[in-house]
Amino acid sequence: MKRTRTKILAGVALLIGLIAVVGIVGGQATRTTIAGYVDIGPSVGGEWWESGPISHGRGVMVNYDVYDSSDTLIGTGSGVVNVNYNRETGDGQEWGSMTFDMTLGGVGTFEGRFSERISNWYVEGQVVLHGTGDSAGLMAKGSFAGPWLNAIRPFELVILDPHGE
Repeated sequence: MKRTRTKILAGVALLIGLIAVVGIVGGQATRTTIAGYVDIGPSVGGEWWESGPISHGRGVMVNYDVYDSSDTLIGTGSGVVNVNYNRETGDGQEWGSMTFDMTLGGVGTFEGRFSERISNWYVEGQVVLHGTGDSAGLMAKGSFAGPWLNAIRPFELVILDPHGE
């Protein structure tokens, strides 16, 4: 009994020590929030077909520019888009992959996925991106909303550096 209690106490002490060391060495995660808008260029290529009032698109290429809230260009990107939408109601889904090269502050390149819900020609979506190259280890999560047929979409993006600065 005494031996078991000693093992438990030693395990708890070790755990507390590890937590303290990780807290000292690990640093505080930092979050940077960027708000602005995306200017989406024309779609190119892909495969399109219709089934009744539903339009389907797969592998459609788009390029875009990203601006902050003061109209400063902060990056460019490209994406591969898939979409299903009802031409009569304006309801549907859009999803795909994207790359974003943030030029502001030398943050770097991010790659990831996005998904959108289209309702009555209005889109709401989210994006999850992971840093590559010099940005490896960073993560970005964002949301955007606006008229689906409008090339300008407001967004908010949070860049997380889990290791802090």
